[in-house]
Amino acid sequence: MLLRFVLATILVFLPLTFSNGADQYFIQRADSCNSDMGSGGNLKGTAIPFQGKCEGAGLSPKLIKNQGILFRVSTKGSSDRDRSELAATSKPFYLDRPYYVGFEIKVPRDSDVSDDFFYLLQFWQGGNKNPPIAGLRMKRGQSHVASIMVRGPNNPRGNTISTINLQPRKWHHIVLGIQVNSDGTGWMEVWKGHKISSKWQGRIGFSTEPGVNDWYRLKFGIYKKSEPGRQFSTIYKNIKIGDSFRSVSF
Repeated sequence: MLLRFVLATILVFLPLTFSNGADQYFIQRADSCNSDMGSGGNLKGTAIPFQGKCEGAGLSPKLIKNQGILFRVSTKGSSDRDRSELAATSKPFYLDRPYYVGFEIKVPRDSDVSDDFFYLLQFWQGGNKNPPIAGLRMKRGQSHVASIMVRGPNNPRGNTISTINLQPRKWHHIVLGIQVNSDGTGWMEVWKGHKISSKWQGRIGFSTEPGVNDWYRLKFGIYKKSEPGRQFSTIYKNIKIGDSFRSVSF
């Protein structure tokens, strides 16, 4: 019972407006955000700290009053990949346990269309330079259409299990349920609002490979192939982590 309570209260931050004491949230060392995770762009004042990471044309996460956290990639791409992300490095997701992540996301109308990989949220297991094992990614060539994907050794490009239309100028409430097991299996649920839209089970993650972590972590923001001359942005708010849909829904 104690475990369930702790999981349900891991992280709750960024209400609709920055009032009633919410000014405790701040971005630490925004000017120092770089490829060395935690050097800058860190979110402080939350139940657990989130470390920032920026690469290429990725700018430091920024708090926007009455909105949430803004992630941006500028037009001045000069590297292979661009990144503006926050990662829950101090709160790993352990294998063989269920987790739920609830959040609201908005993609601004002026965010450009990507013709390459573009993650808005990812679950990262690491080891052997493996790509994300699951996440939310924009569809290539689409302005505001995203997909929920899962990945394992047998599907290196990832399988789409749900599609989400991120209509501009509108907040979208999404809940993702996930469990990654030590035997390489697992499941995932996708909730839009208070309705479940997809349930999937099968092979997920790289747990059976040598040198891979026996945990994975949540990262959100922007991680994508560099596309110089184009700018990208997204905004997050009301992020919760728990052990059930009820614990993270609004």
